[in-house]
Amino acid sequence: MSLSRWGALFGVLTAVLLLAGVLISPDTPDGDADDQEWINYVQDDESLLLIRAYLFVGAAVSLLAFYSFGVRPRLGEVEVTDRALAGLGAGAALLAGGSFIFAGLIGAAVGAAHIFSDIPVDPSIARLFDNLMYGGLVVAGALCLGVVMAVVAIQTQRRAAFPQWILWVSVLGILGMAASLIFLPFVLAPIWLIAVSVALFRAGTVPAVA
Repeated sequence: MSLSRWGALFGVLTAVLLLAGVLISPDTPDGDADDQEWINYVQDDESLLLIRAYLFVGAAVSLLAFYSFGVRPRLGEVEVTDRALAGLGAGAALLAGGSFIFAGLIGAAVGAAHIFSDIPVDPSIARLFDNLMYGGLVVAGALCLGVVMAVVAIQTQRRAAFPQWILWVSVLGILGMAASLIFLPFVLAPIWLIAVSVALFRAGTVPAVA
């Protein structure tokens, strides 16, 4: 199987792992909830939070494989601009992956400490770490993914690296990532990953980029 199709498979896997991590996330207590509610939240769902961490770490690794095997080879090497954009995309993909890993680990840290070391749950730390988890996911992760989408959109316009419809999906994804502070637009990330994966899987019908 070609590298392009391996990239497509990793793109779909990234989307699935991200969605799974988000969907299994338990309902977080309100910001003004009392300490006992936060303690119960962590103790009741600590195993689920640990599973979510594994899913986000897996999504990070898969995202880097998706970019390296699927996206990067199609961005071109002819001009300095091509290489610069490809490098920018690689850096953004790496930072996005790092953000997913950070979100997963910080979100599971309090529960993991309770599971493995029997450390009592500190509700103040639980509140802080939960906010950091969502910040890492929908701020840092989303903005870095938006940069990757922008690189794909630019090279699709400049070099026909992907079919034209990927340009418009990428533009929509960029807008979603910029608005992801309200979380809902973040669902565009898996949609974009699957859309680009479809284009990669059909790479025989997509003009190759030198």
